[in-house]
Amino acid sequence: MRKIVIMVFLALAFIGCNKKNLEVASETSAAGSEASEYTVGIAKIIAHPALDAIEQGVIDELAAQGMTVKFDQQSANGEISTAGSIASKFHSDKVDVAVGIATPMALSLANTLKDTPVVFSAVTDPLDAGLRTTNEAEDTNITGVSDMVPIKEQIELMNSLKPLATLGFIYNAGEANSIATLAVLETVCKDMGIELIPTTVTNTSEVKQAAEMLGGKAVDAIYVSTDNVVAAAILSVTESAKRFSIPVIGADPVTAAGTGALVAYGVDYYTAGRQTGMIVADILRGTKPGDIAVKCMTAANELKLYVDDAVAAELGIDVSSLQEKL
Repeated sequence: MRKIVIMVFLALAFIGCNKKNLEVASETSAAGSEASEYTVGIAKIIAHPALDAIEQGVIDELAAQGMTVKFDQQSANGEISTAGSIASKFHSDKVDVAVGIATPMALSLANTLKDTPVVFSAVTDPLDAGLRTTNEAEDTNITGVSDMVPIKEQIELMNSLKPLATLGFIYNAGEANSIATLAVLETVCKDMGIELIPTTVTNTSEVKQAAEMLGGKAVDAIYVSTDNVVAAAILSVTESAKRFSIPVIGADPVTAAGTGALVAYGVDYYTAGRQTGMIVADILRGTKPGDIAVKCMTAANELKLYVDDAVAAELGIDVSSLQEKL
């Protein structure tokens, strides 16, 4: 199966936004080597390709900047209680900076670490989530990178490939980022005359059933946003959609690649990780988190388009119009 990954050079106006392959200093050993100068805790709410890419991007950026850092890398495995335990661990260990990847993890860190710099990444709407009151400078220990995706452009892209009368959407109502996405998606679909059929899940084991339900309703396409629960189970979506010959459009090119999704357009999550690493480096060098504006991923080289032409052939969908985006 041949895959095409296209870097998109477009300037878009978004809604909502104005182990390791690096040189890491070793901990003190029996031989008496020095401990790292800084300790950075990196925690993600769950492991999936997009969040893993962010984590790697942070590590690589700090290495590229010549920072001497010891990393404490953690995953909450989708459990909010575990996220809280990780936050408490970072507090007890007195990390110099705590990085929270995805909204639930960032909130856990923010609620526990009041005097420690917290840098979030892959948070769709930091204002709505309560992490900040403004994207500009303010008196806070929290800053980071938003991954608000170009929802209108995503749906328009899918509609150009296959006219949409109905669109299925699976999301976890417990994720603030997914609630923010739903609000925008409802507006976009209403404006485009598309009936949105949303369905909620609470964990990855429910995703397949939700996808089967949408397949039974014969929706014209299924939209997979940056919802962490659904992204972690994207194969359940694409496998079910294939049974009903329904295309899947994703908001995350990294997670969608090779899964059976037809197309995905959104943030390049490794690049988001590098941007997050830049913020961490600035803080380690003395910049106050509150003096750093929230970074929104809108530059041309921060977006990516993924197209699976083999899936397109199976579905009988012509994707040749996307060649103009090369």
